[in-house]
Amino acid sequence: MALFESASKQFVKDTGRRSLHAVPDLNSSECCRILCVIERKKSRWFWRSTKYLTTPFVLNELLTEPVDLKEKQKEEVFITDYQNNPQFHVSGKLGAKIAKDLGIDVSTTDSFVVKMNIGAVNKTEIRWQDMFSALKGKRLNVDHEFVQAIIASKRRSLSVVCEMLATTGDTKMESELQVEGDADIETTGIPMASGKVEGSVKDSHQRSFIIPKGTVLGYGCYRLRIVDKDQGSVEMDIDKELEDKDVTDAVDGAPTAAHPFDQPDGQNDSALKSEFKTLLESPSFGKIIECFRNILASPGHIKPLRDLLEDSVLSLDGEKVNALKEDAFLDSMGPCQGWRELLDIIGFQFKEGKIQFPNEEFREIVLPCNALAISLCDLSDAQCAALKDVTPGYLEPLLYLIRNAMYGRSTKEDDPQLKRIFTHAANPGKSFLLSLGFAQVTEQGSKVLALKPDPLASLEDIYVATFVMCQK
Repeated sequence: MALFESASKQFVKDTGRRSLHAVPDLNSSECCRILCVIERKKSRWFWRSTKYLTTPFVLNELLTEPVDLKEKQKEEVFITDYQNNPQFHVSGKLGAKIAKDLGIDVSTTDSFVVKMNIGAVNKTEIRWQDMFSALKGKRLNVDHEFVQAIIASKRRSLSVVCEMLATTGDTKMESELQVEGDADIETTGIPMASGKVEGSVKDSHQRSFIIPKGTVLGYGCYRLRIVDKDQGSVEMDIDKELEDKDVTDAVDGAPTAAHPFDQPDGQNDSALKSEFKTLLESPSFGKIIECFRNILASPGHIKPLRDLLEDSVLSLDGEKVNALKEDAFLDSMGPCQGWRELLDIIGFQFKEGKIQFPNEEFREIVLPCNALAISLCDLSDAQCAALKDVTPGYLEPLLYLIRNAMYGRSTKEDDPQLKRIFTHAANPGKSFLLSLGFAQVTEQGSKVLALKPDPLASLEDIYVATFVMCQK
């Protein structure tokens, strides 16, 4: 449910808590309670942050001897009345999902407001000192399949939830749209998240969602360190300077203040060029990019391709990955064009009804293709479709404008780079900017180009996708 996703992400963003993580969806809420196990997955790509993934396990299920911390849990009021009215762009990743859930006719408006009235939110936490003490002498069950997978991986590790923020009353999310031609439509809820759209409405329906009392919106966690992989000895992985601080002071997984790209003017990105060097210099580069453009004509199919490339990289790293059945992948790709040629170029083989992963000689071309697919997956369908048509001539101004947005800067109307692309006439570069949510607004009496906020948008991934797809 996209409304819940918007509420959890906006809530975590508004609290300003660098140690908090948003609950990814309503179904995952129960997996984010105290002592639930979270998988921490470090990205191999420098511009992407560490991922925190929910698991179906609680800590005691993975230990050979349980811990009892019920008496150590403390609950208090965190916020007495949380409300917010964020605006979403219909082409944005989260905005598109909400619009689809609510049945909003995206041809009638470019943005809408979601009203959030969550009410009181309580915090429950365990001080890390108590958890640290409870884990002394404890061991993980090394025979557990999940524990074995974590131990065998270079980038996966375990974390445990030690803080959660949850609603204190039932929340009703409700939307109601009426056929009125031109209309001012507002969805209502008690207390809830709702949407307001101005424009022409062609549908009529009503939807409501109930979020029960005690639903977790955000959580904090600490990483566990496996001291002895054979015996399963485990301890809290916390720096000594944090020993006298509360768990709420944690910064584990928080984004750094500096951006990962190395040139402040948005050009000559040596770090990215180094990361994609083997792809950019490959004799097959043009063909590979053309394959990706064909795939983007059916944007929803980039995700199964990303998953296949991810599995191939894990296989190259020596991890055990089952070969995918060709029929299953064919079904997932449907009428999409370009993927078969791409896989042939980068070393995949189709044998006996299965897709065989590339061998070591293709590693240096598979890795950047995987990185590109990952970045493209962070674009919405509308953004992928727009990027497909962008040519290399728009690369320089696009990177400049996206880079300004990364640093929270608007771009003045008379900026030479803006004038190259944001003209009165339609062009692929301008269409891509509009799909990202860029719009001309007035700030302090001057017209500027600014980016509308999208809680799900990763400007780093948008930048990377643009950088690679628009190279000559």
